[in-house]
Amino acid sequence: MEDVDVVAIGAGSAGLSAAKTLRAAGLSFKLVVGRNTDR
Repeated sequence: MEDVDVVAIGAGSAGLSAAKTLRAAGLSFKLVVGRNTDR
């Protein structure tokens, strides 16, 4: 398992904006994206 500074749940506009800010701050992060497959 990889160690990261931040885990962001969701890759919508807020998650992607957070990723951009985290990258600019030099922090490592993972975006976790879920998909509802019950539809």
